[in-house]
Amino acid sequence: KTEKEAVTASEQAMKLAAISETIYNDLSIFNLGTIHDKLKSVTKKMAIEVQQLFENALENNLIPENYIFDKEYQPISATNPQKYKTKFDDFCDANLPSIQERYLTENPELVYSICTDPNGYVPTHNNIFAKPPTGDYNTDLLHSRSKRLFNDPTGIRCGSHTQDFLLQTYKRDTGEIFHDLSVPIYVNGQHWGGVRVGYKAERH
Repeated sequence: KTEKEAVTASEQAMKLAAISETIYNDLSIFNLGTIHDKLKSVTKKMAIEVQQLFENALENNLIPENYIFDKEYQPISATNPQKYKTKFDDFCDANLPSIQERYLTENPELVYSICTDPNGYVPTHNNIFAKPPTGDYNTDLLHSRSKRLFNDPTGIRCGSHTQDFLLQTYKRDTGEIFHDLSVPIYVNGQHWGGVRVGYKAERH
């Protein structure tokens, strides 16, 4: 392909993805009986649980509110892909796995079930993808995905949108094609980010 053809093909793919997303969202008032509808319900339940976790923590003074909404990403040295610390990721490491892993186990279609802030920051990934960094880029890209900023267009939208839900299809940085379904998380009425779940596109 020429460079112009490649750009055109990429633009067409983006347009098709947007059309598919819009059609699905427009039909969401119907119970289509698809895997997307099942996982939409699952993702909404998970978002409510995470909301309750954060709100209960605030009520019981387990973490300050300004920590939960921290946006100062401190680079962690000697990590590639780059990882970042925030004021809330220790709290998330201690509390999110009990929710995230349960949803992953109960829904075998899912490859991941995680939480992200509006900038694509994922404090705590699923256990299988949250291994300590080894220093090998290819290994860490796949297996050490906590505390990264997934600020590609798909990742940004997962945590920044405030729609009832958002269904996207994208190519992950590891090469697989995934459906990605996200639902906003609110903490005492303030938008915190979103729950995002992923499942392989070729199955559906």
